[in-house]
Amino acid sequence: MQKRQLVAPRLAPVRLSQRGSDALDGLRAAAAILVVLHHVRLWLFAPPGEVTHWTLLSRVFYRVTALGAEYVLIFFVLSGFFIGSAVGRKVADGRLRWRDYLLDRATRLYIVLLPALLLTVILDAVGSALAGPHSLYNGHGSYALAPVNLSGAHTGVVAFLGNLAFLQDLHYVTTFGSNLPLWSLAFEFWFYVAFPAMVALMLPRTGTKGRVVAGGLILWSLFLLRGNLMFFAIWLAGVAIAYFPRQPIRIMPDRARALAAAGIVFLAGTLGFWVGKGGKRTGEVLIALGTVLVIFAFSHAYTGAALKGRAPFGRYASRLAKSSFTLYVVHAPILLFLSATTIRRREALWQPTAGRMVAGVVLTAVIVGLAEVISWGTERRTAAVRSWLGTKTWTSARPRS
Repeated sequence: MQKRQLVAPRLAPVRLSQRGSDALDGLRAAAAILVVLHHVRLWLFAPPGEVTHWTLLSRVFYRVTALGAEYVLIFFVLSGFFIGSAVGRKVADGRLRWRDYLLDRATRLYIVLLPALLLTVILDAVGSALAGPHSLYNGHGSYALAPVNLSGAHTGVVAFLGNLAFLQDLHYVTTFGSNLPLWSLAFEFWFYVAFPAMVALMLPRTGTKGRVVAGGLILWSLFLLRGNLMFFAIWLAGVAIAYFPRQPIRIMPDRARALAAAGIVFLAGTLGFWVGKGGKRTGEVLIALGTVLVIFAFSHAYTGAALKGRAPFGRYASRLAKSSFTLYVVHAPILLFLSATTIRRREALWQPTAGRMVAGVVLTAVIVGLAEVISWGTERRTAAVRSWLGTKTWTSARPRS
């Protein structure tokens, strides 16, 4: 008997070519590096109002590095695209099981999050001891833009466990210690929970008990995400790209179209950041829309037989992407440690001279390299750990392909 198809062929998720995969790897790696560069500028360079001499290069540097959380939205759209595609394929094959799905997602997150939290504990303790009582670690922002509060509410057991439970910045606990970027992981986790629950509600085979559980998970996720549902809408936009009809547009050659879309995400996000009083929110929306266009171009344009093989930058992009999650969650405590222990006076903050900007880029490259080393013990081990856990826990046996 032929297996019933649960997803109509015309709605089946797009399958990336190798070149499309390389391009999205490059986008993910670039977003992670830009977040790091943003924090390098935030914690080491003088704020814009105290720059003594502006050049065209320094203005560009400050404009690009002014965006921080906006670049995280690129991760949200990419995550929606990949998770939506994976869930769709499993539904089509009749292989969507909550236990397997949750094991996959939990392994992906915890194999990086737990080491990052331990690293934060160590660096914050050593750094605060070395930096003294009036430093970034103690809430003093007299010489930098973003002080960190290491009071008990931010570093205690409750905060640590709350971050492990993905409740940080969701009305209950703060991000742990100096690791401010952990805010996005909480959003990401509850996106992971809400979306397949929504899918389960739409499947005819889901029983009454399953529908009650799925409905409860959706309501709980939306309750936690209240006030920030725009981020979930942005994540779902990534899902929508995966199911967009695969009708390649013929406006311009594939490479030119992809590059044009990449320009849109940069220009829209950067310019939107400075539009009116609501510039930040406008910038978030525009950079999300730009990312949607980029992913659409890369995923739907690079599908023809004439585009087989890897992109010219493919191997490097893939390598950087495999450590991008690690880079994202370990860079902040490292940078705070360096800033708090080496810069003690406001006057010591770096002016954006050519030499200092080069030093900032070099420091970013060093942190990228360090994250690459750490990733060999974290996210690059995800598949192996997931496989090991699958044989040791209650996860169901997966059919052979």
